[in-house]
Amino acid sequence: MKRVRSKTGPAGRGSSSEGALTPFGQALPGIPAWQEAVGDKPDAASRAWSMSTTFVRDEIIEHPKFGKGLIVMVQGTKIHVLFQEGTKILGHAG
Repeated sequence: MKRVRSKTGPAGRGSSSEGALTPFGQALPGIPAWQEAVGDKPDAASRAWSMSTTFVRDEIIEHPKFGKGLIVMVQGTKIHVLFQEGTKILGHAG
């Protein structure tokens, strides 16, 4: 099966004024764009991400690879985080 990739790169995904996007470019209803939610917040407003830490919805985290992100959903030991390049699913202590 052949995969078709879009011509646009990851730059700007999740930062549109319409709201957050999934890794597949689909809009996530009710979730703000990254720039509105996280972009202008000071570094002191975020906590470092760690698998052994418990997080809650609407918390801002700092990930070593993806940068600052907003937790948009918590499901047990998984968190859905809105980063500048899109939404990622990470683990946490839950």
